[in-house]
Amino acid sequence: MKRVKIHCPVCNKSGKIEVDETLLEKSKRGILAVNIDKSIICPHSFISYIDKNFNIRDSFVSDFTLELANINIQDENRLNSHRDLEKIDLNLVISNITLIELASILKGVFSKKNVLLLNDSEIISQELPKILEFIFEISFDYNIAILNRIEYIRYKHNYENYEVIDYDEIFDEEKKKKILKNTKIESAFIKKFLSEKFPISGLIILRNEVLKAFELSKTIIKILQNHSNTGEFTRKELIYLLSEKYEIEIQSNYFEFLLDIIKNYHEYDLSIISNDLFPSLRLYK
Repeated sequence: MKRVKIHCPVCNKSGKIEVDETLLEKSKRGILAVNIDKSIICPHSFISYIDKNFNIRDSFVSDFTLELANINIQDENRLNSHRDLEKIDLNLVISNITLIELASILKGVFSKKNVLLLNDSEIISQELPKILEFIFEISFDYNIAILNRIEYIRYKHNYENYEVIDYDEIFDEEKKKKILKNTKIESAFIKKFLSEKFPISGLIILRNEVLKAFELSKTIIKILQNHSNTGEFTRKELIYLLSEKYEIEIQSNYFEFLLDIIKNYHEYDLSIISNDLFPSLRLYK
């Protein structure tokens, strides 16, 4: 075990943790994701990426700043899929991929894009497809390819219409800021997954968050179809109807995220929705 000095990205308080050197040795990319629970260093929970020289490459806060929609999802296939995942070393998978890569994958799926992940780790090429199948099994269709760099150079011409996720650029600060700005909700999903003490539990939570987004987006489409003859909708009216149906609070940024899914993934025309900030207070029974 190696003792490594860690700084909290929130309060900058520092402390030392023990890192299992064998996990870094198993990591093809030489990067290890370490979850720092509350009270270990300070009152905050965060995740740090440690490189093979035991330097901190990056850190992010794992506390939730976004309140995601809380609805009950009936997932009858969850337990059977869960048993298949028990054979996967999820900690090793997490050590070979980052939040930004995972959030970018979600963004690509929600936007109905072909996604190409460049990653040289065998564990990612072997196990990530099984994890993605579990996450999207009963919700979104997806097309995600995983190549190492030599394969990409050789077959690059076959992936001209793919959104390329390149982990070599992850620690470019400007690129990182741009990605995080464009994937706020997706990053929140992944933070929730990575912040769980037991990776299997986090993966089930991630699957359910994805399924919620899928179901809520379809519900909005049904609302629009059922009231297509009533004229324009305001965003507030739609949020009201959705909140009333599920008896939940929906934040505006999460609602805009759902509208993006409807527009890009479902390819549904949203011209009926106005940008008017003030609803006409139509109530539908």
